Amino acid sequence: MRRRNPSITGTHRTLLNLYKYLSGYGEQVITPLFWAAIVLVLRSYGLLYCGIATATDKQVPLGISDGLQVFLFSFRNMALLRPDTLIPLSMTGQVVATLQNLVGPLLFGLCALAVRQKLKR
Repeated sequence: MRRRNPSITGTHRTLLNLYKYLSGYGEQVITPLFWAAIVLVLRSYGLLYCGIATATDKQVPLGISDGLQVFLFSFRNMALLRPDTLIPLSMTGQVVATLQNLVGPLLFGLCALAVRQKLKR
């Protein structure tokens, strides 16, 4: 009911709406995992589009055929495992990687809170 309260600020209302759409107020387990999968796929394509290379001395750029390797790199980065096999080539690629480092653990945390809520009942 706090979302319908007219006296709350716009920032608070925005956070409540994000909480509603990203995790169903902590009641749905699958919704944060769905959003995490979307972020993972979008980031993988974003890195392929912006440019990503191997972390060797030669820095060989990767193409579309290396999509699985980029996908696994993206997943490890999203789970904060800090892979060192690939590096983003451009500033845009680094911004995409940083945003996923922020959003990924947040979505996993929302999923954990939803599982906790289900187990409390």
